[in-house]
Amino acid sequence: MATQESVTIPGVNIAVKKWRVYVGDQSPSQIPAAKDTRIVASPDPRPSERSQFLARFLDSFCPDGYELLAPSERSAHFWVRELFTVHGQSPLLDVAFSTLATTYVSQSSRNTQLQRQAAMLYDRSIRELGLTMRRNVAAADIRILASIMCLAFAEVFSPLQDREHGWIAHNKGACEILMSRGHALLKTELGRSMFLRFRISGLYAAIGRREAFPLAGQEFSWLSRLANSNYFDYLVEEMMSIPQLLKDMKDLATETVQTVVYSMVQKISIRANAIMGAILHWLADFRLKHHPHPCVWFEPLHDIDESSGRPLYLEQLRFPNLLVAQAMIHYWATLIILLKCVLFCAPIVGNVAAASPLLGSESGGYLGFPPANNANACREEPTGSGLNIRLLQLADAIACSVRYCTSEKAGATGPLALLFPLWVAKDTYESGNDAACQQKTEYCLGVFRKLMERGVKFSEPLRKHTPPQ
Repeated sequence: MATQESVTIPGVNIAVKKWRVYVGDQSPSQIPAAKDTRIVASPDPRPSERSQFLARFLDSFCPDGYELLAPSERSAHFWVRELFTVHGQSPLLDVAFSTLATTYVSQSSRNTQLQRQAAMLYDRSIRELGLTMRRNVAAADIRILASIMCLAFAEVFSPLQDREHGWIAHNKGACEILMSRGHALLKTELGRSMFLRFRISGLYAAIGRREAFPLAGQEFSWLSRLANSNYFDYLVEEMMSIPQLLKDMKDLATETVQTVVYSMVQKISIRANAIMGAILHWLADFRLKHHPHPCVWFEPLHDIDESSGRPLYLEQLRFPNLLVAQAMIHYWATLIILLKCVLFCAPIVGNVAAASPLLGSESGGYLGFPPANNANACREEPTGSGLNIRLLQLADAIACSVRYCTSEKAGATGPLALLFPLWVAKDTYESGNDAACQQKTEYCLGVFRKLMERGVKFSEPLRKHTPPQ
């Protein structure tokens, strides 16, 4: 028996039908599999009803104004909208797409019936993906890649607390497909998007584990240049050398011969400075060709430090669109990681050549801060000297971007774009030893808690996505 009522998804300006289905007290594994596992959002499984559900999911997942933005200005997470254009062409992808949609909507609306349906869809998707890969692994195509991506994102929003996240495993499998199929997968827009998205999500995993990234080789740099569609993609390309850099730093811990250590540190310093130089050049090119002023200081933040009653940050940052915000917060996070590498090497080799522009009085342009108020990120100038001050200012810039990235118009894509940079900022604050850093660390953790309340579930691997101290 089913009745219909209206429900509004929190944080989304749309109303959807909520069908209340009366069932027994069953666990997801005890619920019989539905005949049509693409979407069962209502008693009417007509294709039009399923399409309407998926369209509502897209409206809540992706920010407003998608159609008004040029392709070169669309957020990296807009690949989700491209799935709607191929819906119905692949049973495997249909199930995976519906799994993501149902998981996200069920968690956003706290709809227990949809959560059960999402669990069934997930299990069905995993089985079908496994069967497909075993039957025809050599001919893995874009539909399989897109299905893997959908399942990886579905696990981020999974309401089942006892389910171990496998998104790193998903990315590893996808990378193997990309390594074997490469150029053949770049013939469609969706294929190019999948290549770029798996490359950046794999990059996050490699940075977190401080290990080499298989898709960072020269052959994949060539493929990336074919697939790149915007300035954020080119920034990611410059970040590809970071995992190997961090791995080499980790390997120093096992080396005991001082002459070898000095040689390794010298090479790390040279490479870190080279990457930083490329990153600074990216910003100059970005401002010259795309957005001269990528962000502006906006109205004051209202996040108050309870101990002092004063704001933690003076103002918040606003951006022209979500892609600019994504690019800038990743730029700041990348600078933080590279500056930490430079600080690590400086006592031994003393080479901070590429970082020197960040130490001058006119460093605001290199940091990417708005020109009028370069010191506005903080109520007080950070204590410390030199590059340590710049580290905290960069972390502040990321924190001041939280309000924009988590606003309702950013949908789910804003918080997803924020996750990695904000973890980098949090770790930067944690390495500080004053009260202000402790307060800002708690602010970052509070943001993560709020995102979890909105449906984002953090896995243990994601918590470990931190640059070296």
